[in-house]
Amino acid sequence: MLTSSVQRTIVLLLAASLHIAGYLLFLRGFFPAKTVLPGDSIFPNETSPYLFKGHAQFDNLVLVVVDAMRADFMYAQDISHMPFVHQLVTKGDALPFTAHASPPTVTLPRLKGITSGSTPSFLDAILNIADDNDDTQGMTGNDSWLNQLKKQGKSLRFFGDDTWLKLFPPEDYFDRYEGTNSFFVSDFTEVDNNVTRHLDAELNLIKGNDVLILHYLGLDHIGHKGGPRSPYMKEKQEEMDSIIKKIYEKVSKTNSLLVVMGDHGMNEIGNHGGSSPGETSPGMLLASPKFRNLRHTNKAPIPETQDYKYYKSISQIDLVPTLASLLNFPIPKNSIGVIIQEVLDLWSNDQRSSILKSNLEQLTKLVGEDKLPSMKASDSEEELYEQLRRLSSNLQDVATEYNFFDINCGLSGLFIGGFLSYLLFASFWRDNKLELALHYALVALYSIHFHASSLVEEEHQIWWLISISLLVLYCHLGRFKNFFLCALILLCLRTIRAWSNSGQKYKTQLTLGEILLNNSNALWILVALTYAILAVSIFCQGSFIDCLTLTKIDNMTDKVRDFGTLFAFILIFVTCSVSLSFKLCQWVTDGNSAPDMSYSILSWICESSGVDYTRADKHDFQVINTNLSRSTAWLVLTLLLLRLTLARLFDKHNDFMRTTIELFLDGRYESVSDRRFV
Repeated sequence: MLTSSVQRTIVLLLAASLHIAGYLLFLRGFFPAKTVLPGDSIFPNETSPYLFKGHAQFDNLVLVVVDAMRADFMYAQDISHMPFVHQLVTKGDALPFTAHASPPTVTLPRLKGITSGSTPSFLDAILNIADDNDDTQGMTGNDSWLNQLKKQGKSLRFFGDDTWLKLFPPEDYFDRYEGTNSFFVSDFTEVDNNVTRHLDAELNLIKGNDVLILHYLGLDHIGHKGGPRSPYMKEKQEEMDSIIKKIYEKVSKTNSLLVVMGDHGMNEIGNHGGSSPGETSPGMLLASPKFRNLRHTNKAPIPETQDYKYYKSISQIDLVPTLASLLNFPIPKNSIGVIIQEVLDLWSNDQRSSILKSNLEQLTKLVGEDKLPSMKASDSEEELYEQLRRLSSNLQDVATEYNFFDINCGLSGLFIGGFLSYLLFASFWRDNKLELALHYALVALYSIHFHASSLVEEEHQIWWLISISLLVLYCHLGRFKNFFLCALILLCLRTIRAWSNSGQKYKTQLTLGEILLNNSNALWILVALTYAILAVSIFCQGSFIDCLTLTKIDNMTDKVRDFGTLFAFILIFVTCSVSLSFKLCQWVTDGNSAPDMSYSILSWICESSGVDYTRADKHDFQVINTNLSRSTAWLVLTLLLLRLTLARLFDKHNDFMRTTIELFLDGRYESVSDRRFV
């Protein structure tokens, strides 16, 4: 075994080096560099197969992206509150789809797919939260439909989520633009109003060769705060529906295509980023009076489905070649999408096969002639579509291929480094090899469970197992001799497990959290009790009090009489009170009904801010919460500065003043000039 310090140092350096090298190798294999064809796509022989009677099907494009617009929000009975969208579908003016979004289902990688037609990687999910000044996630140099339309001389304007401005430098792409920030999730209103306020002026400018892109964030914010069943969801859907109506009534008088879509969906708790059906099933709608001639017989709304599939299901990246055909520009070089079959009816029978063959030729260049699967030449529309789907599927698989050699080498390095670490720690823990082995067994078990995606989604299940197993083991080894304490821990673990749905696989409405949400009085009694216990616990434990006391205290009686205790009481009481007030106001802001017992408290809070509680709306409570946050910050800062000042005044070199204040607080002030200080 390792006995000398030199041996241990060598092993430590070797283990650290193996860990770093293994980690880097694993990252290189898990995030492989994608092969991207450089340059911009052009028409073969400079001849477009998309012209119809010498013109493009549409001159203008209006793209409305509603963040997290799940398909059922657009089409499902009792869930969708978008009557105008339903009217467009029923009249035949719109083609409805469920557009499958490949994970990661976050905004930046989905926008890359929507604009270039390529399949983003999970590295893009990390770049989704990169700094605003970071340009590594940009699309400069990559072909996209924005790039193609800009080359045609079209005027591009953008208003909405500033993620677009990270991808497409505004000075290079947009004639007019304004970005909105997506990280203030409590804002459901202003973030969308800042987009809509440009609408009238921009719609009046649409005449020919215009592209208007709008990206609304409010619905996604509501999902994050309150989930898909939030009280604000109906109001926001109605707002989006009215905006779509306003846009369509204007652009339907011109030769314009309106596209309404979500960049991704959301799960049942309002989050996204994974691969659950709700997250990967946003809606998509193509609208124009031209589609009425196609005589589709869709009806809307339709009954809710559990898999979120409504009407025809397509891939979200199919939008890119579809826009290319409708607006007459070459399909971007790295697009792996397939032209949506329903729009082909706008062309004559003779042109359809030419359009599909151009899409097939573009995909063939991506695959490469040497890797091209055997396909027979055909003019049949169905056979061409079958070949297109097969090529697209193969390209999507290739785009997500991992470098398993690097991954395995990296894992091997990590494993060897871990074994060396075990030897190193074993040299220190010679007396308790069983405990060391137990720790490493837990690490091994925890690592192994990550090899199954279902266990990743249900990670909490293994923690319940580990927690209870360790508790039983410690009881068996005699570490816990207090049966009551052991039973209390088990009860707490069971309560936590029953509190909410934590995973994707097992869900139930019979959770403690759901029961309390449906009984606000009981919920807020528990919340108030929690704050009270917290305040008393902090006060009695003395962690803050010892910070603030000005003299040495030996018992609780002296603690109560001490001058610094007053500051501790103010800090604890005011902080807990303001925090409770903030939480109560936020509860109302999120669209929940205020508990009956809180009426007087909310009335007093509103009156203190000059607001009539009976007429207060969401915006009023947001202002109150902002003021509460600001007041709390200034109050705590003031008290801390005051304490630092007092600490400076009442140190060991200022015994006279400290003793004077103590005598004054005791009501026994007297001349202390003759008093002897120690």
